Order: sequence, then structure tokens, then C-alpha cells
Amino acid sequence: MRKSILIIFITVFLGMLTLLAQPKARHIIFTGIIHFPEFAFMQSMKGGLVTRDFDRVLPWLYRQYDLANSYGGQNNRLTPGLLENVKKAYEVAVLREERERFIDLLEKVYFLNPRHIDINIMLASAYQFKDVEKSLSYLDKAMMILPSDQRIFQLANIIVRKSSDTEDKKAWCAAYKSAQFGDYKESKSSTLLGIGFRRLALEFSKDNVRDLFLNEGVQLGERTKYEFILGGQNQLISPSLRLAVGGGLEVSFHNIQLYSEGRLFRSYKEDAISLYPETGYFIDGSVISMNPRGENIFFELPGIVDHLADKVVIEATIKKLALNNSTSCDS
Repeated sequence: MRKSILIIFITVFLGMLTLLAQPKARHIIFTGIIHFPEFAFMQSMKGGLVTRDFDRVLPWLYRQYDLANSYGGQNNRLTPGLLENVKKAYEVAVLREERERFIDLLEKVYFLNPRHIDINIMLASAYQFKDVEKSLSYLDKAMMILPSDQRIFQLANIIVRKSSDTEDKKAWCAAYKSAQFGDYKESKSSTLLGIGFRRLALEFSKDNVRDLFLNEGVQLGERTKYEFILGGQNQLISPSLRLAVGGGLEVSFHNIQLYSEGRLFRSYKEDAISLYPETGYFIDGSVISMNPRGENIFFELPGIVDHLADKVVIEATIKKLALNNSTSCDS
């Protein structure tokens, strides 16, 4: 008996010593412990998600909520795992009655992280038929968190469509067209350009890498000249224009100008510009992109590789696609 206790004590002591001496091992173990509930509860309710049986799904989510709530207050370490599982379950709920079954749970989860964009949007979605005013109040909160998130306006577009308040409809359309700030990808990563609609970048190949030059002056809906200073003479090999986050964008190229030492030496009008969007489409002279992580539009210009340039000016119109064809949302 004493020998067993001694072996256990030595094992525990060596384990603690190892954890104290190895920060990476300590981090991995503690992180694994924190993330285990998310994995375990998802496995428990996965069968119910496959068969759309919310009588099996929701009890597991309530149990996970109780665990996260008992662990600590707002934004405790178990909250992100709970939010991930709630989001995955809510995505399966596509019918009105299914989404409204989540309201009580979402209201509870909301108090664990009231500044989480997805919770506010899910609550707005769940309330959209049951309580329009409450639904819009959550959309207002979502706009305070991330005003460029297109899900806010797509949902508002449906909610206010039957409203007799024309000014309210116009206000939502105006907010949609002008909202530019934001960068978010499921709270796990940011986009390449990192700040939202305000940024775009000129890219081209150089020494087996892609050089990138920023412009932070996007004007949505306006024909604008975007200037890129290249910091020296460069050959524009396989150039492209990268837009930041958004989706639902229409981009029209009007003119591309090449400069060297302050002198304009080559100008290409739109009929000489060949466009190749990386994930979007070309429709009626414009690039249409639905990618929420942004778009990279490659362009080809006759004889461009034969010249060196230290500045490029791209004249383009970048605008959001219309949410509907009503007179309230006319430009």
C-alpha cells in the first residue's frame, strides 16, 4: 500500500514538474481540457442534427450552457465552444418553428457574450416573425458590433419588406450601401487585408513572390481613381486588384494608367482590359463577387510586361449589389 502511494506521489510530482518546466506542454493540455466540452457535446448531438431532431439537440445545448455558465461569467473560457455548437445547430434550423425553439437558449447565451455578432444575428433571425421590433433591435445591436456584415441587411431586407414606413426602408438601404467597416471570419481569423471594405491592394509577381501595395480610400458606389505607389520601377507581371471583405460586390474597371518618374506613359481604357476574377464572375462588363472574404481580380493589358512603372492608377467603380428592386432602395 505504501509502495503504491509512493509511486502515485512520484508520478504526480514528475508530471507537475514537467508541466512547470514545459510551457508548451502546459498550454496544450489546458487548451485541450477547455475545448473538450465543445467536442463532446457536438458528438452527443450530431445524430440529432443529421435527422433534424431538435428534441435531441436542444437538451445537449442546454447542458453545455449550464456548464459554461457555472464555469464563470461573461466571456469565460467555455463560452466560445458553446457558441460554436449553438451556431452549428442553428444553421440546421431553417424553418420558422425550428428557429423559434432556439429563442430561450439564445437569450441565455446572449448574456454570456452580448457583443458577439453571431448571437445577435441568430436572435434577430429567430424573432423575425414572432416579434419584429425585438428582431430589429438585435440587428441594431449587430450593426454596432460589425456594421458591414451583409447578413444584417439581408435579414432586415426581409423583415421590413411589408412595412408601411418608407423612410425606415430607405434608412436600411442607405446604411447597407455606405457600411464599410469590419473584418470577421467566425471569430477565428481575419481576411488578408484585415480591415474591411476600405482597403484594396494591387498585386503582381516579383522574384517568385506576390508584392502587395495598399490603398485605403475605397469609395463605394463612386467612380474613383485608386493610386498605388510602387516604391521604385517595377515590371507588372500577372497583376491583380484584391478587394477586402464583403461579398455581393460589383466592380467595373474604367481605366488603368502607368506612370514612371511622374510621367504618364501608358493608359488602357476598359475595352483593352481583360478581367479574370479568382472566385467571382464577369457579367455585363463588370466583375460580380459573392465571396465574403474578398475578391482577387487578375487583369491583362496589352504589352504591360514591356514597361517599368513606379505608380499605377486604377479608375474603377466599386458598389454593393442591390438587396431588392423596390423604389425605396433606388440609388
